[in-house]
Amino acid sequence: MKSYSSSIYSIIIALSLNIVMLLVPLKSQAQFNTQQYFYHGRSKLHFENYVGSIKDFNIVIRLEPNNYEAYFFRAIAKQYLEDYYGAKEDLDKAIAIKPFYPLAFMQRGMVNHSLKNYEIALDDYNRAMELDINNYSIFNNRGITKMALKNYTGAITDYTKALSLNKRAINTYLNRSIAYQIVDSLDLAINDCTKAIKIRPHYDRAYLIRGRIKLEKDDFAGALTDINEAIKLNPRSDMAFFLRGLAKQKLGEQDGAIMDYDMAIRQNPGLASAYLNRGIIKEQKKQPDAQRDIQIACSLDPNIAKFQKRLKEEQQKRANPWYYAISQNAKKKNRKKEEDKEIKKDNQPTDQEQNINPKNLNHAQKVQRGKLRRQEDRSGTQPPLIVGDNGKVTLTTEQPTEGLIQNVNVIIELSPNFDFTYFNKNELDYSKMQYFSVEVDKLNDLNEQNPFLALTNHEQTTVERYDEMQQYKEHIALFDALVATGENPELFYLDRAILKNLSFEFESSKVDFENAKHFASDNLLVYFGAANNLVDMTDYIRSLSKMEEKLLNHSKTKDEVAYLNYNKAIADYKKVVKINPKFQFAWYNMGNTYIKMEKYEKAIKYYSKAIEAYPAFAEAYFNRGLTKIYLKDIEGGALDLSKAGELGMIQAYNIIKRYCD
Repeated sequence: MKSYSSSIYSIIIALSLNIVMLLVPLKSQAQFNTQQYFYHGRSKLHFENYVGSIKDFNIVIRLEPNNYEAYFFRAIAKQYLEDYYGAKEDLDKAIAIKPFYPLAFMQRGMVNHSLKNYEIALDDYNRAMELDINNYSIFNNRGITKMALKNYTGAITDYTKALSLNKRAINTYLNRSIAYQIVDSLDLAINDCTKAIKIRPHYDRAYLIRGRIKLEKDDFAGALTDINEAIKLNPRSDMAFFLRGLAKQKLGEQDGAIMDYDMAIRQNPGLASAYLNRGIIKEQKKQPDAQRDIQIACSLDPNIAKFQKRLKEEQQKRANPWYYAISQNAKKKNRKKEEDKEIKKDNQPTDQEQNINPKNLNHAQKVQRGKLRRQEDRSGTQPPLIVGDNGKVTLTTEQPTEGLIQNVNVIIELSPNFDFTYFNKNELDYSKMQYFSVEVDKLNDLNEQNPFLALTNHEQTTVERYDEMQQYKEHIALFDALVATGENPELFYLDRAILKNLSFEFESSKVDFENAKHFASDNLLVYFGAANNLVDMTDYIRSLSKMEEKLLNHSKTKDEVAYLNYNKAIADYKKVVKINPKFQFAWYNMGNTYIKMEKYEKAIKYYSKAIEAYPAFAEAYFNRGLTKIYLKDIEGGALDLSKAGELGMIQAYNIIKRYCD
């Protein structure tokens, strides 16, 4: 008996050991995979595939939610894509996980600088310095922020400290050179550029900055030598050609200057100063197209337009014989006003006396100052986001790539409704099936035949739609026969209704959905399809109505019938979420429907419900972000778009750059 027990015991031990042996490799494999994704993300970051890098770090974070480095490097990828709000959110998480992480504080300082939260950026740099006093990059970056705050002396001190820690920091020499230039220490500025050139003789930017400083010192020949070298090293620099044109203009080489301005404009058609200077030379040479250049410069830069307007007024006044005496009187009055202003300014309390020194501000006040700066920068420069009847806002037709996609023009439009579509099982395009639905999967099992049903919001091309319409008609004929049998009416009415809706047979489809409701009052797909049918039909009728308005050249009042149909569709969507609150597509489509009715706050509410039901719902984040931007909630919109980009909707980064920076 004892031997039997001991043998059983030994078998149990052996089995246990086998289980352990099985478990260990699996665990090691999981760790290896996470590290693999992490290093792939780092590699993609290095090779400037920022979108791909974010995808890899997403996987790492999903597997290891406390991996602070994954948040840190994902933030850097977002920063390169100019998604500063998203980058800041990731850095906040990295710091929450590891509070003594100097690089994260430094990186967050850079992000806050980009968001124009300069005082908060200084706080971040100061915290980074407390943790790592010997990192020259922190001093360099804090110097840049001090420059933004016009504290040039403080910036020079920081740059000097950075150079004491790293005597080969080329960009720090150039940064200090610019600061010296601003405080009018031009010789020191040139000296710093020369040091940078000694360390890196083939750096075009160093020659360009030194050439610009020499222009300011009226050393036009010396400036020309430096700028020539900059162009040799970088023949695509619009600023180098512009500055060389300026140097030649000062040296009296007018034809050479025009050629350089031509090149600068070819490299950068929006360079207003190049048009202006070229126009001035052409005016002196009495060329007929001189005014055209000056007008283009005025249209590109409002400051040039104001200056030209004042110049023209001055010339008109000087043509008047009484002008000189009047202008002398005006000058005296203006001088007296300026003196009175200076006296009044001297009597005003300082920032410190008013207790608005940045050091005395709390975090919320600093954030608010940053927001005000961004609003001032954006005022008059950003076009409004107008949402049309179909929920689309089109800017251009170029498509994004995976590099610096925020610089590529893309179509900006609300992501459309999720609706049913059919695929042939042998030609199934899985790229169009973004999300899995248990309910749709069950319906496919019940059908036990082709076509294969799926939910998607990918719009088809005209050719795809025409080919599939032919197939839909064949399938409708099949379901006509099946409905006539009287068997499974709730199933066959639903299938036929979906096919008819896809074939634009809206009224007939609506009847089938109503019949399906009668036989299957608890089937959420029936109500979801019925709601989509009403929305699709109404959109189609409205598009025809809009076309008619354009043809007849008159406009109608708000379409009450359309709004009535949208409200009926919303009632059906609400029945869907009553049956299953986790069916995110109904919440999302409700949001889109409210957009069509111009009820934007309600749309945001239902996009939020969709995200609650499914937290990785990229399209809901995207549409909620666009709607928030439309309602002037720039920061909220940017964070939503950042999340959409993180989840794969890369066009979001372009919109962040256009509307949120």
